Amino acid sequence: HLRVPAGIVRVARAGDEVRVTADPDWGPEFTWQEHPTADALRGLVAHAVDPWVDHLYAWAWTDEAAGEVRARMFAPALGVPEDEATGSAALRL
Repeated sequence: HLRVPAGIVRVARAGDEVRVTADPDWGPEFTWQEHPTADALRGLVAHAVDPWVDHLYAWAWTDEAAGEVRARMFAPALGVPEDEATGSAALRL
């Protein structure tokens, strides 16, 4: 596990897969935008996102049965046009 200022983060490794478990309430609030397909998500353009949006998390299922999604996070009001790492948003999702 990792000890961070917010608390304990559980980390487990199995082969080349790593699972991280943390409290989603540690992250910021997001505006959620589900898209019908990953192709529709690819069509988003960072500079076209409302500049006053703090955290927009756009996502689409790639394999719902397996729990797999494709996601993009935009935070133009915070000076982040796009952040594909989306750690805190992915945790909430």
